[in-house]
Formats: sequence, C-alpha cells, structure tokens
Amino acid sequence: MSLAHLTAGLLLALGQSSGEPQALGDAELLRRAEAAFRAGAAQRADPEKARQAFAEAAHHYGLLRQRGADNADLYRNAGNAHLLAGELPEAILAYRRGLRCAPHDAELRANLEYARDQVLYVGPEGRGRPLADDWPSWMPPLDRGLFLMAAFLLYALACVSAVRGLLAGRDTGLGQAAVLLALAVAAGGLWTYLTWRVSRDAGQPVMVVSAEEVPLWRGNGPTHEMHKTMPHLHRGMEGRLLHRRGGWLQVRLPGGEIGWLPQTAALVDGP
Repeated sequence: MSLAHLTAGLLLALGQSSGEPQALGDAELLRRAEAAFRAGAAQRADPEKARQAFAEAAHHYGLLRQRGADNADLYRNAGNAHLLAGELPEAILAYRRGLRCAPHDAELRANLEYARDQVLYVGPEGRGRPLADDWPSWMPPLDRGLFLMAAFLLYALACVSAVRGLLAGRDTGLGQAAVLLALAVAAGGLWTYLTWRVSRDAGQPVMVVSAEEVPLWRGNGPTHEMHKTMPHLHRGMEGRLLHRRGGWLQVRLPGGEIGWLPQTAALVDGP
C-alpha cells in the first residue's frame, strides 16, 4: 500500500482554518507524518519498528484533524497509517470519515473493503458486515443536488409542453407533459430519499468496535439479556450510534440489530 500524497489543498485548508502562524505548525506536522510513514515503509524487515513508525504517522495525522483539517486526502493517509500500524478500528473509522468527504472516492472504497476483510464477522454469511458502500448500489454516483435540479427542469418542461398542447389543441402535448411530470416526481423523490439518508446519518454517528468479543446487551448494562442473534461483537465491526446513557452506547448494526455496549469498547465519529 503506497502513501497517497496530501495535496496543496490540504495546506491551504489548514491555513484558512488556523491562521498563518498556526499553518506553519500544521505544515511541520504534515512533514513529520509523511516522514514517519516513509520510515515505516523502509522498516519492512523489522515489523515492530515499522508498526511504531506508522503509528507515529497516524498520530500526526490525528493532530492535524484536531486542528481542523477535514478532507479525503488526510483521512486516506491516516487510514493507511493506522492499518499498517495494526490499528484496524482506527483505520476503518478514518476511511469512513474520508468517504463522508468524498463519497465516490474509489481508493477510499477499496481501502475500506480491504480493512473490512480483516474483521471477524459472525457466521459463514458474515453477519455484521456493512454493504460495500452506504450509497445505494442502484444509484449513480451523482451529487444529490442534481436530482433536485432535474426535478425543477422536468417540471418546467412539463408545464411548457402542457401549455403548448392546450394552445394547439393536441393530446400529444398533454401526454408528453404527463411523462415529464412523472419524471419530475421521480427525481424529486430520489432527492427527498437521499436528503433523508444524509439527515439520518448526520444524527447517528459512525461507531466502530475497538475491542474483541464485546458483549451486545439488550439494555445499558450486564443485568440485561444479551442480544440473541448477535451476542458478541468483534474488533472492527461497524454500526451507528443511537443513544448514550451512563457510560453505555446504544448502537444499530448493519443488519438492523440494536443493542448496548460499553463506550470504552468503541470508537465514535465526532469532533
């Protein structure tokens, strides 16, 4: 796995978010992160030293994020560093953050799937593994705003076609208007659906299990029953955070299972 170079846009974003004096410190952090990554790649003959170097690189990328950097290049590099350091949950979370910034980035998708291949899912059917992408498989990789624009355009064309048909006294114009109106409704429906997904996911942060054999309970504590179909979660499994209560997290897994686990056993996306 090669180091993806952070673009000049990253440094520009850092400078804009931090001010000129802070940007110099951010540039140094970036330099150290890349140097540590290269050192790890050069230490392949000594796996322990390589992991330490990759962990150092991941740490520096994490500091950049804490200072306000938020882009796909940063998260791709951080995910690669975490993965090569043996920090699988952190790598998965970094790739998920990157795809939040660039939902259709092919390299991020491939790296996330590679990381997921290292996770021990439940049963031969791999219960608990998310779909390849949160984006619907039947949906083309387009910005959802384009569907809203298409809906307005089709509606306008339908109105024009209907008016022309009425003025000319032709049924064909009304038929065309009906077809265009149906397409406008479909495009508007797709925009509504995608907007709902974005809104729902914004209120339910990504959760990644950070420990092995974590019990999943029906309630917030071991006094409750364990989940019947998914009694244990493995390191690297993903879900969505629903609620926090008393040091416990209620999560929803990709298969729809809902349960509770200690917050110390999971990483949660957030500021």
